[in-house]
Amino acid sequence: MADTLWTKEQEAAITLTGNNMLVSAAAGAGKTSVLVERIIRKVLSPRDPLDLERLLVVTFTEKAASEMKERIRSSLEAAVRKSPGDTRIERQLALLDRAQISTIHAFCLRVLRRYYFRVNLDPSFKVLDANEAELIRMEALEELFEDLYDDPSPYGDLFRSLVERFGGRAVDEGLQSTALRLHEFVRSQPSVTEFFQLAKKRASGHDLIWLTCLASRALQDIRRAKALVEEAKGFCVAPGGPHSYLKALDDDLLLFSGAEVLVDGLLREAKAAAGGEGGLTGVLREMAGAVASHLSAASFTRLSPARDCDPDLKSRASALRDLAKKAFGRVGDYAFTRPLDEVMSEMAEVAPFTAGLCDIVEDLDRRYTAKKRAKGGVDFGDLERYCLEILEMDGGRLAADVRREFDWVLIDEYQDTNPLQERILTLVSRKDEGPGNVFMVGDLKQSIYRFRLAEPGLILEKSRSYVPPGGVERESVPGIRIDLTHNFRSRVEVLDAVNAIFADIMREEVADIDYAQGHELRPGASYPPAAGEYTTELHLVERLAGTMPEASDCGDSEGRDPSPPDPSLAASDLEEYEALEKEALVAAARIRKMVDLRDPLWIWDQKTKTRRPCSYRDIAILMRSTKERANAVAEVLRRCDIPCYAEAATGYFQAREVEIALSLLSVIDNPLQDIPLAAVLRSPIAGLEPGDLAAIRASAKKGAFYDAVTSFCLSESAEPRLRDTLRRFLKDLDRWRTAARRRPLAEVLWNILRETGYHDYVGGLPGGGQRQANLRALCDRARQFDSFGHHGLPRFLRFIERLRESEGDLGTARALGEHEDVVRLMSIHKAKGLEFPVVFILDLGKRFNKDDLREDILFHRELGLGAVYVDLENRVKYPTALHQAIAARIDRENTAEEMRVLYVALTRAKEKLVMVGSARSIEKTLQRWQRSDPRGAGTYLDWICPVALGGGRADLFTVKVWGTPDGETVPPPSSSLSLPTDLNWDDVKNLAPPPPVDPEVSREVRRRLEWRYPLGFFTTVRAKMSVGELKRRLDGDDDDESWRFLPRPTGRMGMDDAEGYSTAVERGIAVHAFLARVRLEMTHSPEALAAENARLVKAGYLRPPGLDPADIARVAAFFASPAGVAIRESPGRVLRELPFTVKLPASVFAAGLRRPEGSAGEEAGESGADFIIAQGVIDMLLDEPDGLVILDFKTDDISGDEVSKRALAYTSQIALYALAAERILGKPVQKASIFFLGPLREVQVDWLSYKRSRGLA
Repeated sequence: MADTLWTKEQEAAITLTGNNMLVSAAAGAGKTSVLVERIIRKVLSPRDPLDLERLLVVTFTEKAASEMKERIRSSLEAAVRKSPGDTRIERQLALLDRAQISTIHAFCLRVLRRYYFRVNLDPSFKVLDANEAELIRMEALEELFEDLYDDPSPYGDLFRSLVERFGGRAVDEGLQSTALRLHEFVRSQPSVTEFFQLAKKRASGHDLIWLTCLASRALQDIRRAKALVEEAKGFCVAPGGPHSYLKALDDDLLLFSGAEVLVDGLLREAKAAAGGEGGLTGVLREMAGAVASHLSAASFTRLSPARDCDPDLKSRASALRDLAKKAFGRVGDYAFTRPLDEVMSEMAEVAPFTAGLCDIVEDLDRRYTAKKRAKGGVDFGDLERYCLEILEMDGGRLAADVRREFDWVLIDEYQDTNPLQERILTLVSRKDEGPGNVFMVGDLKQSIYRFRLAEPGLILEKSRSYVPPGGVERESVPGIRIDLTHNFRSRVEVLDAVNAIFADIMREEVADIDYAQGHELRPGASYPPAAGEYTTELHLVERLAGTMPEASDCGDSEGRDPSPPDPSLAASDLEEYEALEKEALVAAARIRKMVDLRDPLWIWDQKTKTRRPCSYRDIAILMRSTKERANAVAEVLRRCDIPCYAEAATGYFQAREVEIALSLLSVIDNPLQDIPLAAVLRSPIAGLEPGDLAAIRASAKKGAFYDAVTSFCLSESAEPRLRDTLRRFLKDLDRWRTAARRRPLAEVLWNILRETGYHDYVGGLPGGGQRQANLRALCDRARQFDSFGHHGLPRFLRFIERLRESEGDLGTARALGEHEDVVRLMSIHKAKGLEFPVVFILDLGKRFNKDDLREDILFHRELGLGAVYVDLENRVKYPTALHQAIAARIDRENTAEEMRVLYVALTRAKEKLVMVGSARSIEKTLQRWQRSDPRGAGTYLDWICPVALGGGRADLFTVKVWGTPDGETVPPPSSSLSLPTDLNWDDVKNLAPPPPVDPEVSREVRRRLEWRYPLGFFTTVRAKMSVGELKRRLDGDDDDESWRFLPRPTGRMGMDDAEGYSTAVERGIAVHAFLARVRLEMTHSPEALAAENARLVKAGYLRPPGLDPADIARVAAFFASPAGVAIRESPGRVLRELPFTVKLPASVFAAGLRRPEGSAGEEAGESGADFIIAQGVIDMLLDEPDGLVILDFKTDDISGDEVSKRALAYTSQIALYALAAERILGKPVQKASIFFLGPLREVQVDWLSYKRSRGLA
């Protein structure tokens, strides 16, 4: 980057040293380039060079870390080309892959791998999949709740009281949700214990933090009201203004000023008393009473009639007064306007419950940790927590060891750091050993991850305490701050619009930052001058006006008649979705115009310095939330022939094919579920029509729908076609239910999809590739679930339900490449860090989500926990003062977050920004938008419109209104494509006959179609196979097993909610788990083994109550047999559950493996050129001096007469075990046996004869 022309501020950020540094880099300021250049100059410095290994670079995502490494690599390679033979540069290139450039989690994992023994972790610990970890956490919570329900102690009584007050509608679901939210929250804090101590201390209210918070908030409201009245007076005194309003406005100021004096005095007194344990004072009581009296006596003077004045000035003055009254009215809602003793009494009553919740969450964390340790795993949160624990050990000695490895700590996206991560990075950065060595890059205005518990207050505090370079001794300040405000991304038209909006709304009291004080974006990119085609656009859509194009115009996605609206959707939801579709139609019309080659929008290519027409790939559509909304927009775009790629983490569970597959699984689990059963019968799986469902229900009007189906099948008077169809379905259902109990879930699901033809059916529909990908993704989820060890269909359905609740949704499986010529559709969060020539922002009229403020229990990093007061006798609840204080603080922080999200959205555009939103009764709403109210905004339009429609900067925007009588008409969908379902049979019959085919062409086509791949055999054999699969192929019993191409489940057997083991498969797994872990040195009587069983249950290796007595007796009988005695006598030479991986020539299996018809012997691998990797686990192996003894256990429920026959079925499996053991251990196998625990018989396998007969010798 030596040829780059850096700005003065960038050059300072690259070169300055001697103290900690914060680079506050606005959007498009080139922060990553600055960070990379700083690293390169440090590494290549001729005077004081550093090795890359001496730098700790922390990024927010793995993708960002990878991109940064590539940038560094490119710069180093350029340096090598410039200075060939420079060994130092070549050394840095060699060190790059080892450099610590990673996410904070990867760094913590590195520390944990080194010091695992200090936190008592297994050296082979694994990082659990997030979904598996969540299942374990839910299990821990459910077990904890079950124990507390039965706990007779005061702790149990307190828990049951908590359930009664905060359990929610479903007994304890609300309390479970709260406990999980709090658990996740406290794990992001540096110390869980310290936070709970703070929360318990503040719950009583004696430290008065709640009062200072609410009084401060009230003071802001009053001063805001005064400012609005002063502004209203300005319109009144203007020429033509409503002078008669002045009297009422002066009265308002007098009222507000009196309240301001009283509340300010209350705040000062509360701050003076806060922090102690004395609680309320008499002065506070009197002052709060004075405030309450003033508010209760307040009244507003009516506005005098204003005649012969400017209607616009009159309207503006009136609107401003309404806003002022609204702001002042909020003061009367705060808790301190009630008697303070009553307020304190309520908090005192609630305090034991919040303390009890803290204890429950601490118990949950202990149980969750124990379960993870039993599985030898940690979750992502543990990486940070254990790392911090290690760094703080021995008075920070280990932190000093890590700290000495790095000369600089460089942090990217610092605004997204949480307190726990901040503590870790502080411990590994320089303290007293010399000048500060932390280099942070971030932007408070782009901190948008509070939902991931990022803490923007961290960068805010440093922004205020760090000082600009120059004029100050660096040693006397905590750090240096450099502001990068040049934007090298966007046209001036985009920047002017962004600056106008945020200079108006982003203020200190709302967003902790005053945008107008040095935060405006300055143009840094060069674009050729243009006329008004790049002016920022705002499109306002009337929400209730006009009519939407009917879905039947295009049909639904499966070519059927459109379904009626979902009755579960509220009217407001339907209204929002209809409005969103209107917005999408407006956007589609603009997109089509932009890409129309007759008059396109021209895009400037910065690399070639030339113009080119806009294409679909230049355009991105951003939305605040894509959950269940992106699909609606994407569907409109498709109907308008606009290709789009939805970068959405949502929509998967709403896909019809997924809903049907999940309904089928629900019916297999429990057929007595009416809605899933009806959905499956109506689907192509059964193929019934709505009239058929009606006929079934009419035949039995009461009871479950499944009972009606069965009775219909037994009725001789029923319509034969429908009756036969239902009988076939019930027969299939019974078979599927049996398979679901016996086989892995992924296998069952895949076989059903193939057997019913549903996978092929959806492939033939519009978007078939996407639909099939969705079904395969569901099979992958089933496979993933199987790998967790949490077996059973009911648990899988609960697993899916938890995914829906915790993640909201999953992204639809990708079937379209992101680099194709398509419009990108994504959330604003997904777009962070990206840029696009043209950006559309939709759904700007969607109201902000404030659901988190409605929770019964709220928590905050500084304020602790606040709960509502629940009056069980009168069945009412209302917020306590602490709950109200926390809600007010969260509301303020959420408002600031939404403002930052909007900033990120608007700054993604390089050349053209188009904003689209909808509102009810736009003409009336325009009055409200005549004056901005940043704090009182409910939608993004409330921030944008006051600027775009007036405020002296309206020239920066082109505004269009759609759907009003005086506005534009919402464009209809325009599609030149017809779905196959639009064709009728007459059209098909009248098609012209095809032209004659050349015989030579026909023969060539036939030859090519009949060509066979020479090595076709290997397309049917996996390169890596389990011993079980090899056995099936060797024995020739492999039917259609295409489901096996899904990865096989691995991992240890997990716990289940149900007790015991209900199926033969589960019993077999449990017995093997017991034999793998039972202590061989102990006495093996039934009584001793029963005690051992209890130990393994407690350790988490077996599900309670473990093995049943019959299985324990069989294990005892085995240890009394000759084979068991040999094991007990030589425990030191016994290997159990021995996993192996062995490479075997494919020719070894040529004699036994089934080949496709027509495949030659050489194709089957007889040339020896190919090989197969075999994997398996040997139950037990005894390493005797003269050879190996292999022992395999079987729990088959067979009689003694069947033992010999059953042993033959396992011969190939034992032969593969023996072959692998000989190859790996280098010793002969002298004996290989199977011990059948059912009939208690040992059968020796003649594996050598089998080996010779199959050509394995």
